[in-house]
Amino acid sequence: MNSIASSSNYKGVLYAMVTAFLWGFLPIFLKVALKDIDPISIVWFRFSFAFLVLFIYYLISDRKQLNIIKRPPLLLIIAAIGLGINYIGFLKGLNYTSPSNAQIIIQSGPIMLALAGVFFFKEKLNLKQMAGFGIAGIGLFLFYRTQLQTFIHDTNTFNLGFFWVELGAVTWYCMPFCKRNWFNNILHRF
Repeated sequence: MNSIASSSNYKGVLYAMVTAFLWGFLPIFLKVALKDIDPISIVWFRFSFAFLVLFIYYLISDRKQLNIIKRPPLLLIIAAIGLGINYIGFLKGLNYTSPSNAQIIIQSGPIMLALAGVFFFKEKLNLKQMAGFGIAGIGLFLFYRTQLQTFIHDTNTFNLGFFWVELGAVTWYCMPFCKRNWFNNILHRF
């Protein structure tokens, strides 16, 4: 039994490493693609391909799951719009800045999301999590400190790229609030 759990842990670590590796190269590939294709077309293709793969999967495995297409819930529509804005913001920002800058800037989204968990959802942090926030904060400070000169002097490309990518990060941060009761109450009034 112990060897099965150990094998499963190794698989999980391997999958996480492959995922991190691919996510690391994604902005580079997208930057190359942006030379020939506009950001909206890339996002459309990503959504269409994902829909097609999931549609075929559920068509084969569990057709009743496809009933959601007939009448999608409002929160699903809002989440899809938010995810679209996230993708478009990242790609438009990537069009104006480098892949490394875009990757660092977009990390503010998960950090804001984690902070929202602490402040709005009253989650408790342990010592390791606080250390992680500290390391992330120091890393972002060091990155932005070196980028500040570019940010101040280059009013066109870097700033525009920064703001587009940050828009994508903020939409990622805002998505969990769709499940908050106060947001649901507002939606039910319409």
